[in-house]
Amino acid sequence: MTVVPFKRRGGEPPREAPQIDRESLVELLGVFIDLSAYIEREHDLHKRVELYGIANRMGAVLHPFTQPPKGAV
Repeated sequence: MTVVPFKRRGGEPPREAPQIDRESLVELLGVFIDLSAYIEREHDLHKRVELYGIANRMGAVLHPFTQPPKGAV
């Protein structure tokens, strides 16, 4: 994965973009997909709400790793 520094808000110094190795990313995406499928089969509404919250947080964590580096063509 390419590391591209980018500026934070407020004039803070640039920092490295988040990094993850390919195998770990593929594994985590697989877990995310499995969790999504499990949510669809869950009948208990309270459990579904909790699982949606977990999936939402997991998606937010994975999102930066699925985006191209800033300035990439």
